[in-house]
Amino acid sequence: MASQAPNERATGFTLIELLIVVAIIGIIAAIAIPNLLRARVSANEAQAIGDTRAVMSAAATYASINCGFFAPSLSCMTNEGGGSVCIPNYPATAPQFLGADIARPTPYLKSGYNRNYTSGAPAVAVGASCDPGSLVDYCYIAAPQSVLTGVRSFSGGGSGAIYTDQTGAPLACPPPPGTQTIS
Repeated sequence: MASQAPNERATGFTLIELLIVVAIIGIIAAIAIPNLLRARVSANEAQAIGDTRAVMSAAATYASINCGFFAPSLSCMTNEGGGSVCIPNYPATAPQFLGADIARPTPYLKSGYNRNYTSGAPAVAVGASCDPGSLVDYCYIAAPQSVLTGVRSFSGGGSGAIYTDQTGAPLACPPPPGTQTIS
């Protein structure tokens, strides 16, 4: 076995050097992980707000053609090849207003939010040119599945405003007085 000269150093890392590298990686991870979680929550909330706006826009489009009444079911607002979306003369090649998931009778999960569309009471005294199955109002609610996926819930309806609850609890429709709105 050859011995080392007194001024030669063995190649490789010492235990102290490895511990310092591991500590630095741990510090970087401790800083980065909460920021990544916050970014995911913000992205989920932005998706929920965007979907709420899309539902309200589709409902307003339907109401503009049906004497101000809203669609009885958003299932008729999809354009899955037939072109029949409860809007007269809507082209069969036009894009969907909303995805088929919104038409579900039960809440569905998307981007960490439980979404639910509920119908109001059927309209009374509907004019001859209006859809006889139209509704007086509707409510669309997007509530976070957990605090890791979102911290605010959102709702929208015939009023045209999007309401938010900072606690994440699902909002009632209509929301209680003083509920915060977002533009």
